[in-house]
Amino acid sequence: MSADLEFQKPIPPKQSYTGWQAALAEFFQFDFYKTNFRTETLAGITTFMTMGYILVLTYSPA
Repeated sequence: MSADLEFQKPIPPKQSYTGWQAALAEFFQFDFYKTNFRTETLAGITTFMTMGYILVLTYSPA
């Protein structure tokens, strides 16, 4: 085996984003990570709601 071999992840075909979604897709590399705007938005909302729920449950006035 040669030590000169480099592994490159395949890049899937680009999605058809326009406007500000295209800028976000390029910045966050949606194509490279095989995700899309809807999935990432739902993940962010889910995380936010979960953290809010945890804060409400663990709040104890001093």
